[in-house]
Amino acid sequence: MPLHTGLPVANDVSRLRFQGLTQKQLVDALEKDGVAVVTDVFPKPACDAFRKGMVDDFYSCHKNWPDHKLPGIDGNGLFKFFGIPLSEHCQAVRAHPNVTKLGQLLYGVENPNDLVVSLDAPAVGSEARSGKPPARGDPYFGGSTLKPHVDMAISLNPKKRYASETLTSYLQKRKRENNDDTSYGFPVQMQVLAMDQTPFVMKNGQQGAAPSLVAALGWHTKLPLREGGRKEDFRILEDHSELMSVWPHLRFIPAEQGCVVLWDSRLPHCSYRGDPGHPAYEDGLCRLAQMVCYAPKEAREDDELVRKLVCFGEKFEEAVLKRVKRDGDDREIPKEGASTTHWPHMVKQEGPGHMSNSVNEWTIDKKTKEPKRVKQRPGMWKMLEAKRRRLTEPQRNLL
Repeated sequence: MPLHTGLPVANDVSRLRFQGLTQKQLVDALEKDGVAVVTDVFPKPACDAFRKGMVDDFYSCHKNWPDHKLPGIDGNGLFKFFGIPLSEHCQAVRAHPNVTKLGQLLYGVENPNDLVVSLDAPAVGSEARSGKPPARGDPYFGGSTLKPHVDMAISLNPKKRYASETLTSYLQKRKRENNDDTSYGFPVQMQVLAMDQTPFVMKNGQQGAAPSLVAALGWHTKLPLREGGRKEDFRILEDHSELMSVWPHLRFIPAEQGCVVLWDSRLPHCSYRGDPGHPAYEDGLCRLAQMVCYAPKEAREDDELVRKLVCFGEKFEEAVLKRVKRDGDDREIPKEGASTTHWPHMVKQEGPGHMSNSVNEWTIDKKTKEPKRVKQRPGMWKMLEAKRRRLTEPQRNLL
């Protein structure tokens, strides 16, 4: 049966079992198509806890949830959902031993504390009808937040840029050159699926597509290497000729609860939020996944780590609070505060990490030029919760 998306299903995409998985199997699969599905990673109790935590948070924002729109939908990363990405249940996904092991396996890192992890927002769908019917003559579909795009630039030293680099060569270079001044990009993204995503049959006989990923298989090494820093440099624009060349290669990636979908960040892709008419759940969610991106700590330039640490302590609260603004408010959000990918957040195997409970305030020591911890403050999520309690009901409903 054809999918409502109008896209072929990538039934031949690599599906690997987590138990017994080797680095070679994972890297080979990612090099072949730019995407792989690893099954049986995130256990059902962990999925249930993550889902309950998200629903509790949404109820704390809106008493009439799920009959209300998602809170704080504007923004990216940590600004999404007004601070929820810093909650303990989101951090529990990033720090789950099985999820962390995938990052260790991919980069050949023995100690999980030698990884840094992004503090990205969860991918949430609040109702099955989040997608619009496809536009007339549009081979794409209306159920995604973005058109096909590339996540980020692969920022290498300008003298050592590889337009069609493979993951294997990336890993080899990292081991060979990790003491020089090369600034490596982080090539692999993860999406931890935390909901049952069983397809269903629509009234017209078509098979409905569950929320998942759509990607142009094999195109992770076919597009020019992007520069970082400007939106147009790493997004595939709708009217760009590249988009037209990618279009025929888009495939729907089937995956189910507990899977982790990994993809090369150079791979053109987008999210699909589910077909209109998909059965709704009582808690109002129809899609739930956590975006995760690991990287070896050694791959970050020292200056970049220092800048992020300082930003985390001195500018972060101000930046997040400025994001909660109405039309006509022209206050500028600091660039450092708005960037949420690859913060120097150390993975903690024992459970929710320190960011859920406290924020270290950092500054630069004037003599040593090294980052220095000043003090600890209440965690961002707790601070945002306290701020929310001080608001009136109409104000809360604006968040």
